[in-house]
Amino acid sequence: MASDLNDEAFRKELLDLFALEAQEWLDQAKKALTELQRQPDAAPNPKLLDVIQQGMSNLGGSAATVELPEVEQMAYGILPILDSIRSQGTPPPAEQCGAIQKHFDQ
Repeated sequence: MASDLNDEAFRKELLDLFALEAQEWLDQAKKALTELQRQPDAAPNPKLLDVIQQGMSNLGGSAATVELPEVEQMAYGILPILDSIRSQGTPPPAEQCGAIQKHFDQ
């Protein structure tokens, strides 16, 4: 029984740390997306795309580590959209930004 309590306490602590980091990654990615949307007539800034990609890669990997598959899928689901935006080299269509925002909202 004591080991079950220790395991539960450890899991809770791990999830609490994950939640703090996840919020930071999401906040940074949201700010980068907002900045991308403020430049509707310009080619996407690669640094902003990198911020979103890095945050979602970190979030997805950490979610997998703490066994949160829904969060993992959400985070990794954004990466193909970012790849598409990069390859276009033109301002991202509103649908793509909306799709990213929808993933964030999840």
